[in-house]
Amino acid sequence: GSTTVTGDAELAAGADRAKLSGIWAVNTIDLLAAPTSNYLASPWSEKPLPVQDLLELDADVQINAQSWGLGSLRTGPAAMTLNMEAGVLNLRAAQVPVAEGTADFDVKLGADRAAFTLATKFNLKATKAQALLKGLLGFSALDGALDATGELNAVGVHAAGLISTLKGKLNVKAQQATLKGVDPLPVMAAAALGWSKDTTKDTALNLSLDMTLEEGVA
Repeated sequence: GSTTVTGDAELAAGADRAKLSGIWAVNTIDLLAAPTSNYLASPWSEKPLPVQDLLELDADVQINAQSWGLGSLRTGPAAMTLNMEAGVLNLRAAQVPVAEGTADFDVKLGADRAAFTLATKFNLKATKAQALLKGLLGFSALDGALDATGELNAVGVHAAGLISTLKGKLNVKAQQATLKGVDPLPVMAAAALGWSKDTTKDTALNLSLDMTLEEGVA
């Protein structure tokens, strides 16, 4: 549906940049597009991001939304603070209800005349893996309780550049989980010996995985 915004906004002139402030109530905001069947294989945009926009305005805004749209996933009611100062955009939210768990995130996007720098931290607690991953990525094979934390950084002039330079650390824990339609032994045998893999068996697992990203690759 369409997004409606109510609340007060104040725009004050400054010596270098104008400053926008206010508290807004929003029914829904779509942050990410819904995934398609080939979402993971789709190329990221190489259209330059609007660096100049961050350099022309400061802001201090609280946004109280009834829901956020993350792909086809909807969150519960949550508040987010948006601060822009001297070319740095900071988005923060805590205890956002999502996939029957909660999410905290802190995103900083900085701009100079040439490129963006991205620094983000997130923490997912007690989320349902299938609802979360299907909504974000269109991936529905993993089911169970999922916790995840991460710190990521990147530099680029467009989305493709930011993704290709991602670096940082991720920790993912899946407890009492099921990997649907995948039996790892036949899959490994298929890779080694050229057999056709069995996609009919579900696999129970408890997983704790630490990953390091360098230039977009784990």
